[in-house]
Amino acid sequence: MYPSIKTPTLKIIILGLALLTLGLSGSIQAGDEGCVTCHVGPMALNELLAKNEAHPDVSAMVNTIPTDCAMCHQKGTEMALMGIVHAKHEGVDCASCHVVDENNMPTSNKTGAKNW
Repeated sequence: MYPSIKTPTLKIIILGLALLTLGLSGSIQAGDEGCVTCHVGPMALNELLAKNEAHPDVSAMVNTIPTDCAMCHQKGTEMALMGIVHAKHEGVDCASCHVVDENNMPTSNKTGAKNW
């Protein structure tokens, strides 16, 4: 038998780890802030961009994700954000990144403050 857990702090830690483990095995569901809801910790956009030597440091000019990214990643260009993001997020539900209408059609992008 396992010893009983007596301290409330330890119970909270164990519950948190269990929920985290369950969350990692399930599908990703973004909240109201789109990109920054899922891209946290080592997957935060600034961490990922730092690994791309060709991408400049945009920390000082980007405040809202993905809106400010469009300064360089304009629709209709070779660097369009839509092409980059869609290619890397195949299988992610549209509603994770977009506000969708009753027909599940994207009407706008979800945005959030940068998280770095």
